Amino acid sequence: MNFKALAIAILAAGSSTLGFAKSAESTGTVTVCLADPTLDITIDQAKMTVSAMFRKADVNVVWRHSAADCRKPGAQGIVIDLLTHAPQDAPQLAMARAFVYEGVHIQIFRNRVSHPEGGLNAPLFAHVMVHEITHILQGVARHSETGIMKATWTRDDFMRMQNKPLAFAADDIEMIHLGMLQRNADGPATSLLARNTTEPHAAETR
Repeated sequence: MNFKALAIAILAAGSSTLGFAKSAESTGTVTVCLADPTLDITIDQAKMTVSAMFRKADVNVVWRHSAADCRKPGAQGIVIDLLTHAPQDAPQLAMARAFVYEGVHIQIFRNRVSHPEGGLNAPLFAHVMVHEITHILQGVARHSETGIMKATWTRDDFMRMQNKPLAFAADDIEMIHLGMLQRNADGPATSLLARNTTEPHAAETR
């Protein structure tokens, strides 16, 4: 059984056991908290791109300006911390990392998603946010062969995203909605997929 089939079986079994049913509408919204004390207009541009990219996957992103809004009990929001520089323990070329099995936190390294001359690269920043948010929503550390969820973007990918957003693979959209069903049923830190990992707080880097 391939990974996708296994994930579907686990998620379906979990929902059945819990006697839990969710409509597509109830699984289609995610709250993302991104504090921006600098009021950088580039961040707003990137957020608009993120929202547009997720709409193509039938997911609505609700933005909040305070991390506290996503840390409230039952909020199930995603907190993005925009760090000035990458931490010492981050891989050398990583632009971000998502704590997939913790289910809440993403760290993005501002110096690695900025133009060489300074200033955020809005399209790149947006794509990194979408990639990491998708990891959290799917609830698993996995990558696709094409599109936004590729493990490593090529030079051509970087050039294309400056003009037109990369697309989700069909499997990624399905996995997003399956993960959101389970996330809504069990909460972000207790999904069936998360309980079956041996590294519950491991980070997935981009």
